[in-house]
Amino acid sequence: MQELFLRLRKSRGFRSTRSPVAYARRTALHLAFDWRRKRPKDSTMMADVDNEPCDGQPSPLATLEHREQFQRVLDAMAWLSAANRQLLTLHYIQQETYESLAREYGKTPHQIRGRCHKALDQLRTVLAVASPENRREKMS
Repeated sequence: MQELFLRLRKSRGFRSTRSPVAYARRTALHLAFDWRRKRPKDSTMMADVDNEPCDGQPSPLATLEHREQFQRVLDAMAWLSAANRQLLTLHYIQQETYESLAREYGKTPHQIRGRCHKALDQLRTVLAVASPENRREKMS
């Protein structure tokens, strides 16, 4: 917050804008994204180890990050076809084997594994397109 106020104080654009609230919000978002981008990739994992409470429970930050990642995956799954969404749910969430899915779908386990692989690739593509870095690039 201090950095935000310092930047707004120095900014000529903030003084001349018609919507100071929107300008401040946009500046805060850019600061947050800059901070996130500059952080080392492994810092969240190290922070969880260093700050882990004695009772073995994950830190509130780790819990929040896990929820956000889980929500991103669920949102991205909405963009997949119903068949791919069902396959991913049955195999990766409900832990169904390829053999049991093959019997259910009337396919071979190898075919089901291939379909799961393609569905996972589609999910990764959707997640990559919806990532915060890509959204920031589109905004600029």
